[in-house]
Amino acid sequence: MKTIGWTTRSGIAASITVELQTKEIRHLDGLTVEVDALKIITRAYVDGKDVGLGWIRKNNDPVYCWRYAVLGFTQEIHDRIQAAIAELKTAPEWIANEELIATNAAECADYDALVATIDRQNHGTY
Repeated sequence: MKTIGWTTRSGIAASITVELQTKEIRHLDGLTVEVDALKIITRAYVDGKDVGLGWIRKNNDPVYCWRYAVLGFTQEIHDRIQAAIAELKTAPEWIANEELIATNAAECADYDALVATIDRQNHGTY
């Protein structure tokens, strides 16, 4: 987990954590099950209090041009967050997952091409 921290213009400590999550809890018909997962989770904190999950969005402010939940921040903070995310994406499990996604996409494209060929051969009839 990476933590990017700074002090807001009002003097309050703020931070965003970036973490590679490999497991998650699912609730399935009354059962609690831990399943494999692979995702990057970001979470914001203001004055040590969790202000929740969210997405980094562009903000209409010349200085605090980015925001996360209720938290506005500068381009420099945004760059630090993006660097932390990029570092997590170098983890072996992330790279293996990206390779698997690319392989699956190629296999799907091959299958779609085969189906299109068969459809043309059958003149669109089954």
